[in-house]
Amino acid sequence: MKKIIRSSAILLLCLMCGTMTAQFNYGEALQKSLFFYEVQQSGKLPSWNRVSWRGDSTMEDGSDVGLDLNGGWFDAGDHVKFNFPMAFSVTSLAWGGIEFEDAYRDSGQLDILKRNLRFVTDYFIKCHTAPNELYGQVGNGGIDHGWWGSPEVYPRARPSYKIDAANPGSDLAAETAAAMAAMSILIKSDDPTYSATLVEHAKQLYDFADTYRDEYSNSITDAAGFYRSFSSYNDEIVWGAIWMYKATNDTKYLTKAEAEYDNLQKEGQSTTSKYKEAFSWDDKAYGCYLLLAQITGKDRYVQDIERNLDYFAHNVNGESVPTTPGGLPHLRQWGTIRYASNQSLLALIYGDKVTTDPVKQARYTGFAKRMVDYALGDNPINRSFMNGFGNNPANDPHHRGNSGNWTNSDSGPPTAASHILYGAVVGGPKEPNNDSFVDDRGEFVANEVACDYNACITGVLARMYGKFGGNPLTDFPVDEIPSRAEIRSFSKFNSNNAFGTTISINIQNRSAWPARVTDKLSYRYYFDIAEGVAAGKTIADYDISLNGIGGNATMTIKPAGGSVYYAEIINLPSIAPTGDPAFRTETQINIRVANGVPYDTANDWSAQGLANGAVESVNIPVYDNGVLVFGNEPDGGNTPTASFTATPESGIAPLEVSFDATASSDPNGDTLTYSWDFGNGGTSTSVTPKVTFTEIKTYTVTLIVSDGTNTSTPVTKDIVVSDGNIAPVANFTATPTAGIAPVTVSFDGSASTDENGDTLTYAWDFGDGNTAVGATATHIYALVGDYTATLTVSDGSKTGTTTEVIKVTDGSPIASFTVSAESGVAPLTVSFDGSGSVDPTGGTLTYSWDLGNGETATTATATTTYTTIGQFIATLTVTNATGDSSVTTKTINVTDGNTSCAFGAPLANPLPTIPNAAYTNIYVLGTGGPDLSNVTNFTINWDLANNGLWQFSMNTNDGVPSWWNNFLPIVTQNFNAAEPAITITGSGFTGLDGEYWATMDADNFVLVSKTGGFTIYFSTATTAPNCGAAIAKTIAVADVVISPNPATNFINVSIRNNAAKSTSDIIDVRVRLFNLTGAVVKTQHIKNRSENVLPVEDLEPGIYILETYDSVLKQRTQNKVILQ
Repeated sequence: MKKIIRSSAILLLCLMCGTMTAQFNYGEALQKSLFFYEVQQSGKLPSWNRVSWRGDSTMEDGSDVGLDLNGGWFDAGDHVKFNFPMAFSVTSLAWGGIEFEDAYRDSGQLDILKRNLRFVTDYFIKCHTAPNELYGQVGNGGIDHGWWGSPEVYPRARPSYKIDAANPGSDLAAETAAAMAAMSILIKSDDPTYSATLVEHAKQLYDFADTYRDEYSNSITDAAGFYRSFSSYNDEIVWGAIWMYKATNDTKYLTKAEAEYDNLQKEGQSTTSKYKEAFSWDDKAYGCYLLLAQITGKDRYVQDIERNLDYFAHNVNGESVPTTPGGLPHLRQWGTIRYASNQSLLALIYGDKVTTDPVKQARYTGFAKRMVDYALGDNPINRSFMNGFGNNPANDPHHRGNSGNWTNSDSGPPTAASHILYGAVVGGPKEPNNDSFVDDRGEFVANEVACDYNACITGVLARMYGKFGGNPLTDFPVDEIPSRAEIRSFSKFNSNNAFGTTISINIQNRSAWPARVTDKLSYRYYFDIAEGVAAGKTIADYDISLNGIGGNATMTIKPAGGSVYYAEIINLPSIAPTGDPAFRTETQINIRVANGVPYDTANDWSAQGLANGAVESVNIPVYDNGVLVFGNEPDGGNTPTASFTATPESGIAPLEVSFDATASSDPNGDTLTYSWDFGNGGTSTSVTPKVTFTEIKTYTVTLIVSDGTNTSTPVTKDIVVSDGNIAPVANFTATPTAGIAPVTVSFDGSASTDENGDTLTYAWDFGDGNTAVGATATHIYALVGDYTATLTVSDGSKTGTTTEVIKVTDGSPIASFTVSAESGVAPLTVSFDGSGSVDPTGGTLTYSWDLGNGETATTATATTTYTTIGQFIATLTVTNATGDSSVTTKTINVTDGNTSCAFGAPLANPLPTIPNAAYTNIYVLGTGGPDLSNVTNFTINWDLANNGLWQFSMNTNDGVPSWWNNFLPIVTQNFNAAEPAITITGSGFTGLDGEYWATMDADNFVLVSKTGGFTIYFSTATTAPNCGAAIAKTIAVADVVISPNPATNFINVSIRNNAAKSTSDIIDVRVRLFNLTGAVVKTQHIKNRSENVLPVEDLEPGIYILETYDSVLKQRTQNKVILQ
């Protein structure tokens, strides 16, 4: 019987092998997948970048924190550098390179892979500024997603965000360590020194991740709305340790990985390792299963990875991943192709490198083959989901640079994308019940592209190439040719009659090959006065003027030969493809004649084709720094073109510069004369003059050439002359930096440096009104306080400054504690740890806990279980030997697992940032609300830091009231204040207009009607929230009586009877007083009493918000209180 089974398995395997043939050119797909990463490069592009339509971009990254953070990849179709998914992409790409190195080499893509990854690890090294400091994001998601354009002309602020020991991020630090470790393995044979450098950074980063534990999105809060790690950081701790072991062969890391393995998530409430998810930027657990199985061969890891792979490729106890009819796994709407590709990489590595079971090998490699073929076009809709590859590819992704738009609009222009985003894999079908897909850049769920979307499929394609072949293209890439005039004139007649003409000329910058700012544009308007000359008139009889419409443009009238003249307009304002009107500048030329002077535009070169409506005016030529870039000159043009080089263009005074104008040209081959203005009072007529610049400044050098009849447009270059003196760098130590008053501090600034070797002088400001000079100094701080000590060093010309904060205390203790959980469902057990409290005198502290539920403790740690619903204020008081005390508190939120339909509204604090969130499910809870059944999508983009509501819109499926409904012009809101609210007027939706409190429920956006008894709940979930059949009643204002108001010394808080409860029923009411920054300044706990006194004599006069919360009935109210 065993022989029969074995023979059947072999037969099955052979049959499966027979069907696994090459359906696609995997070499071409691999080649293009790697090309996508060159599109995503940020900063100064390397010389090997092959994308003809990309240029340098975002060159000031890091300047806000005094660093150079150039480099790395833009995350997706946006321009934020999210280092967490970027690091995952590097790790996964390097992993594929390590496992399938021969295929990469044979296809000619190995060096391309390595140089693309090194471009990013170079950036990571810049981001790792100290052992326990790592910059993890550049750019703000909310700000960035409110603009649509090309990265080369990015117009918005790009803040830099970091993690450090005080604000850690274990997931980010460990994943970056993994990326550097994986890259160190891949590149070791080529560059062992660089490999060793990566390992050293990886060691520090892993130690940082392990020592200071937290989720990075708690520190870089802007990332929370985009790349929060929902699996927390335990998977990265294991994942990073495994890669550290692979890179160093140090068994301590393998021991660490196995020791931390049990902290990985389980499936539901079981003890089974989680398996119903896919390997991704968020969850590395399945990669951990595989690598530990590969390294150790232990059964537990083998079982875990096979269970995960079987869920996708086969089944687990009869259950398997949901799929579309075409067989595509469907975990969620976003990135369906991505998840299938990620699992395919694991399946191939396990099937090829780990398991020896032929059935499992066939199962897993067959799954990967089906998935990659689905992505490349073997699917029910017969189209490729890789841009620029295969049949009917998805070529209009949600990608700003690829779009090439110049008006800050994802809907166009242009209608079709300006470029082909070769190799980028889109998200793919988003519905679980069909395989449909619409190639529409505005539909950003299915059409999203991202670095992590391509990371694993690239390795899969390499393996497919190694197995099935398919040659990369020999002529790829081909430089793109612009599909439109990037710079053009767009003109019309405002008026045109026998007495004159007014011509409106719009000069437009629609550049995208690459996009660029233009600040030296000029244009010419040619006209012929032959009819006037025939009547004995001259150019002096024509009144020609320019209206710059708010600009500083100037006009000169020049002869072009015979009766033809042209108006040359220069000094146009800078324009860029960043929006409308930023991409264009308008001028108007007015030509007027007196009675009796004949005038007709019929023979004017530049008037040809003009009418009352604006058209692309090819006979109004445009020049960039004197070079013709658009349009035609009369008769093919007789005007020479000036051009020159300057060597060098910058340096230290005195600076000798050689100029060469031999590249200047004349269309008729006429001999040219040269006129130079060097910007320093000097001139020349030589073709190749030399000039020495002595002053420290920027000189603008101008060249004009002439053929004796026609004169070129001036061209210019800036010569930058510096003094060569580099400012010194101040650096000092202070010992100690903290202590009990009086504190004697020794300062030593001898570590300050000057690159020019100049002698330095030292000036100290101790921050308390005292100063000193000299390389070292000693100062006594007599009073308690925080003092900023400043050292300024000077070389006699330039200075450098640095500071250090000196903390002087009175010896009082400092209370501090951590909790195991700040929120959860009752009964909730919470552990408290106050051992982080300190006594500056070095003495012993005593501890006094009030855990908010009637329980107390007197040890450094405490534990309690909260059995009732509500908010509990846990208070720790520490006291030193002299009786000095310090108090600190934390709020513990205990829920019943359900959600109130008021969802905590109105909030005591401003509405948190909601970065470009799209909700496809809208639930109207309660009674009397609007009918929104035709709404297919609601989008909000709220940026608290910049007080910007960038988007607030709905899409409908029937065009009622419109297909796309932009609410921004019809709403007023105060989202940046306490009690955030919004008023909607004139929406066109019956019952929607009105006033609403705005709040959040997890990641869902909620509008609570102030008057209508209903709530609108915007969600990505397919089920409505569980908050009862009707909206929960909020305590009416009349139920809470505050007196006096205004108040001076105290506030009486009375909870009056109402239909919902009697006085005797009140057993757990919390009172909190907030200032207008949202900080809690007072708390009170009401138990079985109808009136409580809240002392406020120690608070500053002003406006406050008093909140009551009945934790039993889950009812809340907030009232304004004025303190005098």
